[in-house]
Amino acid sequence: YSSTLLDGVQKVALVGHSAGGGLAAGAAGFMTQNGTFDKLAGVVMLDGVGFGDVTPVALAKLPQDFPIYNLGARAYYWNMSGTTN
Repeated sequence: YSSTLLDGVQKVALVGHSAGGGLAAGAAGFMTQNGTFDKLAGVVMLDGVGFGDVTPVALAKLPQDFPIYNLGARAYYWNMSGTTN
């Protein structure tokens, strides 16, 4: 499925808000494993919230110089007290 989804696509940026930010990070980590990482331009998390250790593990798979941006609000209940920041 991933090969047909990205056919003809040169680069994508994964963007997600709240839990979608965690999903974007997780998908980026998966792309390092399935051979589509070369099509990834960057990850943008809008007040991103992770899922346990999934987000840090996924982000650790990305190169140190890879563009990852998290626009985070102050720590509060709905962003898991800012744990992703």
